[in-house]
Amino acid sequence: MDKYISGVLLSAGKSERMGEMKALLSLNNKLVIEKLIEEYLDTPIDELIVVVGFNGQKLESIIKSLFQTDKLKVVYNEKYEEGMFSSVVKGVESATFDNVLLGLVDNPLINSDIIKRLLNEFDFEHIVIPSYNKKGGHPVLFPKFVKDAILSGKYETLKEVFDSFKEKVDYVDAPIEVAIDMDTKEDYEKILRFLEGGSYD
Repeated sequence: MDKYISGVLLSAGKSERMGEMKALLSLNNKLVIEKLIEEYLDTPIDELIVVVGFNGQKLESIIKSLFQTDKLKVVYNEKYEEGMFSSVVKGVESATFDNVLLGLVDNPLINSDIIKRLLNEFDFEHIVIPSYNKKGGHPVLFPKFVKDAILSGKYETLKEVFDSFKEKVDYVDAPIEVAIDMDTKEDYEKILRFLEGGSYD
């Protein structure tokens, strides 16, 4: 059994509700995409694939100027206008290994400790989903049978895939960061306040 793990980080959307690219917003003096790549690479995953789409050339050049490592690949999803699942498919089909850790640029506060917790719980037979207050979040970690399902062409959303394997899902308690999404300017401002020591509500 392949015990290696590919990380896939989605950053292909148009960020229409935000009005500017989420990946290039600043958090604690770092770009969101920079911070996330650092956190993902600071774990035992065996590679990291960043999926870009809208403004992909700009984002790829920024990523390549910040990181020089063979563990990191940038791939372009030419179908990004079709929505997030097209980027899931692109990232998963680009993954070298059977097991995939899938994260989103929409969750900018994910850190290496959270990822390591998921990796520690992973038995290569179940889907591992972090949960805060009984609400599932990201990133998610899954084995080969989910990778195969995603690439089968039978599904249109990630939720459909996971719903078809409900008995194979393990939820792992995780901190609030796994449930913090950044879709709008208001979300971004709440995250900035949270990072300054405020509560997130």
